[in-house]
This record gives sequence, C-alpha cells and structure tokens, in this order.
Amino acid sequence: MKIQLLSDTHEDLKRFTPSPETDLIIHAGDFSKSLYNSIEHIINFTDLCDEHNKDCVIVLGNHDYYGFIYRNEILKKLDNLKINYLIAGKEFKFKDWTFIGDTLFTEFNLPNYDNEFIKE
Repeated sequence: MKIQLLSDTHEDLKRFTPSPETDLIIHAGDFSKSLYNSIEHIINFTDLCDEHNKDCVIVLGNHDYYGFIYRNEILKKLDNLKINYLIAGKEFKFKDWTFIGDTLFTEFNLPNYDNEFIKE
C-alpha cells in the first residue's frame, strides 16, 4: 500500500496534489489557522481527495480544536459528513488494514496553561 501523508496545511491546499500512485491519503492535522473554521478546510481537503478519486482519513490537530469544548461539535459534523477520522477508540478500516490513531493535543486544561477557551 502506498500512503501519502501530510499535515499543517493551515488553509493552504495549493501546495498539495494527490499522487496518482497513492492508495490512501492521511492528513495528520492542522487544516486551519484557528479553531472556528477548521471544518470548512477539512471539507476542502476531502473534496480535493474525492476529485482525484482517492480515499482519505484525517486526524485533528491542535489548530483544529482546543480542549474539549469544540471537539464534540466538530466530531458530530465529521460523522454527519461521513468523513473518515481517527480518535482514541475509533478505527478506520481500509482494504485489509486497520488504522488506529489519535492526536497528542487532547487536554490543554493543564496547570499554569492560560487558555482563553477553557476557564473553570
């Protein structure tokens, strides 16, 4: 299997072209520059993959959501749009392969971390 891996497109897909040899494209996060419009850029990415008849799976990065406030909302949108994504406890099966993944950026509610999105 040939995998094309990319990340950190930050709203700029002009640099990305799906390879004709690729079986699966994996975007490892940071579709946008801010958490408020990441779903739009995820859709742009999946549409581009569809245009090239390529399967894809994504992992959300720290710029795609912060903490848990926005996470549930974006995951519901991904489910409704039938976009393949990986989080803890969720698998993606492609041909004879099973992909398991998660982002490292799942808990920003840390001591001495000043995040305007998470205030207790």
